[in-house]
Amino acid sequence: MSTRVVHLLKSSAQSKNPGAKWKILGSLSVMWKEFDKEVKSFVFVLEGSSQTNKIQLPKENKQILGLIQRFLVLQIYIPLGQDFSAELLITDLGNIKRRLYLSTVRKELSSTPLHAKIPLFMIKRKMWCNLCIDLAAFTSEVFKGAVFQSLDGIIVSANCRLRKIFTLKSKPQDTADKDDKPTDIIPRSCQLTTDVPHVTQLLNMTKLHQTEIKFGGHPLRSAESEVARLNTMAQKKPDLQILEVKSQSSDYSYMDDEDENDFDIGPVSQSPCDSEMEQRFVFQVTL
Repeated sequence: MSTRVVHLLKSSAQSKNPGAKWKILGSLSVMWKEFDKEVKSFVFVLEGSSQTNKIQLPKENKQILGLIQRFLVLQIYIPLGQDFSAELLITDLGNIKRRLYLSTVRKELSSTPLHAKIPLFMIKRKMWCNLCIDLAAFTSEVFKGAVFQSLDGIIVSANCRLRKIFTLKSKPQDTADKDDKPTDIIPRSCQLTTDVPHVTQLLNMTKLHQTEIKFGGHPLRSAESEVARLNTMAQKKPDLQILEVKSQSSDYSYMDDEDENDFDIGPVSQSPCDSEMEQRFVFQVTL
């Protein structure tokens, strides 16, 4: 199958504003573009607080990306002992806008009908990582059978070195799992050279549960499964009072009430799916 690459950022080394198509939130003194000698290409560096220092795509709040492929790959390097987070704005087939918030600070999964907070404590650090996020799986399993339609916005926060962002139709091999069987490969234009230590990690609900079992952490539960568990407890213990919590808002809202830098992606439009996009398509952000 053919590969189509879309470059969203074509800034040169001499560009005065290398992140021209990104909206930069936070201090410019801790976010910059530089040439990385190890990977032999330019990367975007984000340091400081993950709550305030971040970059957003699209730049304008009312624009959307409209990317329909199910696997999003962040090619990143996360240092030891530093927090990292990313926010993904998605829309399902019912045109309901939802948010996936991934963070190394989180230790367990939590969710509401519109938001999900996903732990990243298992991500490889101090080496380059192709973090492959299964958007369709998270949409379906976290949001009770919702069907993924499009990825409409991306926010990447400190602390990391970001080389590329791209999407795939099928999953690449999870090199951190020797038993994983790939159905796709990282496109050549996005691959790191063999002399650069790196790993490809697949992130979905199955991987989260496997990691939870391996490290003996708290069970990974969504809001709905937690309510079901409490209801079962109430049936076994009639004297146990369970307070029912309902979501009264159908609008898109912020993941973090204390963070004023989040954004609204505005009205959602249906992403076209023509014959060309039915082929193997790669969306790529070149920094």
